Amino acid sequence: MNDEGCRTIVFSSSAVVYGAAAPDFPHAPPAVIQAAYAAKRETDPFYPTNPYAWTKLACEELLRDAAAAAPWRVALLRYFNPVGAHPSGLIGEDPVNQATNLMPIVANVAARHLGLLAARDASAADPPVLPVFGTDYSTPDGTAVRDFIHVMDLARGHVDAYDALMAPTATSTDPAIDASTALAAGRAAPATGSVVQTFNLGLGRGASVLEVVRAFESVVQAWQAEQRLAGHDAAPSPSSAPPFRLPICKRPRRVGDVGLVVADNRRARTWLPRWWRGDDMLDLHAMCAD
Repeated sequence: MNDEGCRTIVFSSSAVVYGAAAPDFPHAPPAVIQAAYAAKRETDPFYPTNPYAWTKLACEELLRDAAAAAPWRVALLRYFNPVGAHPSGLIGEDPVNQATNLMPIVANVAARHLGLLAARDASAADPPVLPVFGTDYSTPDGTAVRDFIHVMDLARGHVDAYDALMAPTATSTDPAIDASTALAAGRAAPATGSVVQTFNLGLGRGASVLEVVRAFESVVQAWQAEQRLAGHDAAPSPSSAPPFRLPICKRPRRVGDVGLVVADNRRARTWLPRWWRGDDMLDLHAMCAD
């Protein structure tokens, strides 16, 4: 890019760079639990805990170094939990390998039990029930809480981040190059003309695993009712059947998991005002439906 004179990039980073400063054990001291449950801010220190997190952090650092050596314009967008699909249904989440994120696993389990997954499409690795890892977190229903954002809202964030980056009055918002923050210690200042901006892209509120399950069940139940009214054979149960329920299996927590990961999105709401639409942001029901 530099050789071709293209020095503008909107980079897809991830909230995974924040990691977990301390594990959320059931009987941990209150201060430890409070730290683990605090909304993630762009000024928070990094605690990468896996190769994917280290890769994202390394890419961020490379782009900061580039901006220190030449006039680059860089937007670092830290996604929280993108879910959903384009409303047309033509573009959606279709993992090449076995799904590991919550929403595609929920969708696969539901499809199997609704008879919508052809035998040739069903993987032996796909679980017949939904595993719920951890039910004793300090959350309202005991299951882990995550900040989900619809992919359409995430896409809009990219466009608005680019526009903000290219504005004549654009200034850097990246804490890692702000001399007043601990993250900037020992780091070279940006070159004249460089702009580096960092934003959390999340709704700033979370939904638990069980809330996602109930929302998905509600969407399926509404779909079944529509199918019955239309007289389609695709509705697998008569109107007298009990409401559709996803089969779940409660399991112990996984090592390294924390109870709550939610974005502090105030910086994005301030610098990307066209992105933030308040109550008009697509909600959990829309994420499940799409």
